[in-house]
Amino acid sequence: VDYHRTDYVLTFNYTNTYEKIVSSKIKVLHLHGNVDENIVLGYNSDEDDCIPTNTLWLDFKKYYQRVFWRTDEKFVHFNNFMRTSKEPVELAIVGFSLSRNDEDIIRMIFESATKITIFCHDEQAKHDYIHNLVGIYGKTMFDELIYKKQMSFLTGHDELLKYFNHAKNDFL
Repeated sequence: VDYHRTDYVLTFNYTNTYEKIVSSKIKVLHLHGNVDENIVLGYNSDEDDCIPTNTLWLDFKKYYQRVFWRTDEKFVHFNNFMRTSKEPVELAIVGFSLSRNDEDIIRMIFESATKITIFCHDEQAKHDYIHNLVGIYGKTMFDELIYKKQMSFLTGHDELLKYFNHAKNDFL
């Protein structure tokens, strides 16, 4: 795997696994915090977040906790990097459920990407990712992701190796 092309890693994982196993030199942004800091646990916005906002359960909302624990500051820098990059921004998704629970973040990062590649452990994961994204975007906008953002799904070990070997050859 050629990690030289990687500028940032955005993770929802609370552990420091990436830094310890893959690279400690690449900027890793723990959007929901990590075990060494405060962590974001909760659920995403819903119809109760309309104006006027019902704040009864606000402390349990992810968007509130990201601001309260300041994990959003790193994401703002990441998002600005993606939006202002003069180079195409390829977004690789690994081990992220892409569920409605993180819809606001998914929409922001997908919007800035030029190309999106989603790595799937198996066909069931691919099925689940497609269902989740159609649930977030609807059919028309999902089609735009596929065609305008060149979104693709890679399934299984062989496809992943083929992708990374091709990416490595493109880099060299």
